[in-house]
Amino acid sequence: MNGDRVKPHAHSTYRGDQQVVWAQPDSHRDHAEQVDRNHIANVNSIHVSLRKSLAFFVRLTSKFPLIFIFFLIILYAIPASGAILVLYIVITAPFALSSALILYFAYPSLDWLVREIVT
Repeated sequence: MNGDRVKPHAHSTYRGDQQVVWAQPDSHRDHAEQVDRNHIANVNSIHVSLRKSLAFFVRLTSKFPLIFIFFLIILYAIPASGAILVLYIVITAPFALSSALILYFAYPSLDWLVREIVT
């Protein structure tokens, strides 16, 4: 595989530069290549997993502004609108009630006044 192997069935050889090189039989070489392929497949699966995790993270963080706006609406806009509506009712109701009372008690006088003007 790496060019340093000598005879396929020899256990070791002695080279001139004082290095001992161990040779692997064919079955060991096939096993080593299979292990290398499995290692590459594992690395690729890790890369795919990391890419998917990164894509999920980006998608999740891109939604944070929307979630933030949603929480602002829920926590502030709706209660503030409710408070404004209650304030409107509290201010309007007494004026409406007083106007209705004035018209109720002034009706006989207004009716008499209109009859006098017409006749």
